[in-house]
Amino acid sequence: MSEAAIDQPGTGDIDRMMLPCGDAVIEFFVKPPSGPGPHPAVLFVHGHQTELVRPGGRWPITRGYFDRAVTAGYVAASISMPGYGFTSGPPDFCGPRTQDAVRAGLAKLRSLSCVDPSKIALWGRSRGAVTAAMVATMEPDLCAVALLCGAYDFRDAYRKTQPGIVPYIEREAGTSEEAHRARSPLLFADLIKAPTIIVHGDRDDVCPPEHASELHRRLLANGTPVKLVMYAGADHWPPEDLINAEVDRFFAGWLRPTQTGPVAASERGPA
Repeated sequence: MSEAAIDQPGTGDIDRMMLPCGDAVIEFFVKPPSGPGPHPAVLFVHGHQTELVRPGGRWPITRGYFDRAVTAGYVAASISMPGYGFTSGPPDFCGPRTQDAVRAGLAKLRSLSCVDPSKIALWGRSRGAVTAAMVATMEPDLCAVALLCGAYDFRDAYRKTQPGIVPYIEREAGTSEEAHRARSPLLFADLIKAPTIIVHGDRDDVCPPEHASELHRRLLANGTPVKLVMYAGADHWPPEDLINAEVDRFFAGWLRPTQTGPVAASERGPA
């Protein structure tokens, strides 16, 4: 895994690569588990970051997501979205450049000898969930998808989100019909074929919870295996330990070679 690897302080035994993607380069991190492969893999897509130096794809590493995935026997990977980490180009609020960056990460994963290309899951949170849902409409071979606290109808989210987020939308994406469609997975829900878990707080004032319910409804209607976990009383940050446990169980049911789990249609989480 030495191809284009860059020794970067703070990544330890995690490989850091810069991937070509059109006229951009994408920062990509990957860590395989020990033992012979090929292994299932999870690609993590971070959300918005407000730090002066945005860590991008390092966020899942420092939050312990890589360690959890590797312990479960998965290859852990993440990308930095445009505007974050060392990926080139400005942010485009979950738009085509960000979606292309995620797809470049998926393509790289599929090329690695340590990865089973038929067992790749996509995990996204907030902006990452919007992006992951859009990518899932274009990548029918994904094994599983986890969508945490995302907005799935761009125009509706623009009307309902916190006032402080509106300038980001206007500056990075614009508000045209084209911008709306490019960031609205609800419009293309029939193209999502991978088993999907949708996690949300029912008092989220950043990403409307009704979007999660409607995406769940449409995926059910289309016959896509899907589970909705809605946490009562939770805002944009439901309890992380509970979310991790839910997603771990869901991924285990689809990523482990001996399992293809049926999933519950919906579930209410604790406050």
